[in-house]
Amino acid sequence: PRGLKIAAGADLAILDLSAPGEMRARMYQKWRNQLNKAERSPLRVTHEALDLDQHRWFLDAESTQQKSRRYKSYPTGVLLAYAATNPGEARMFIAMLDQTPVAGLLILKHGLMATYQAGETSPLGRQQCAHNLLLWRAMRDLQDQGCLQLDLGRTDLSPGLKRFKMSSGARIEQLAGSFLSHS
Repeated sequence: PRGLKIAAGADLAILDLSAPGEMRARMYQKWRNQLNKAERSPLRVTHEALDLDQHRWFLDAESTQQKSRRYKSYPTGVLLAYAATNPGEARMFIAMLDQTPVAGLLILKHGLMATYQAGETSPLGRQQCAHNLLLWRAMRDLQDQGCLQLDLGRTDLSPGLKRFKMSSGARIEQLAGSFLSHS
């Protein structure tokens, strides 16, 4: 690309949802084993439209996580505005152990694609591999709705996050960045 670079490029993890029979086969063995463990656990998964009153625990935990891990994401107000403007397209997937949420995952659906917006897992949720189960359920639900891809977000910021995303069966797509040019 030519011109003045105004935004850096990024590496994104993209999950292909077009072939449901292959989604699980693309997972790394360890990731699939963790998913199997979660499926055998007493975890119960629910999913519903994002709602401030019901999901404040998740939104507060995500905000705290952003501060502790030093990253930025959309403010809660933007997420709630998206949910209000696009009814049913901002979905919370929640892993429950008894009556307690131990993990949550927020997905924003847009056309034939969806974006993994935020995730939060408690220590008990990590023991049960709850996040693997939530991502798998989101993948299946999105595929059932006709989505072709799930954008898991950037992989160039954290080796651990990159490993988790790649292990789920995602491929890396490199974005060149944004450039300003004149003609």
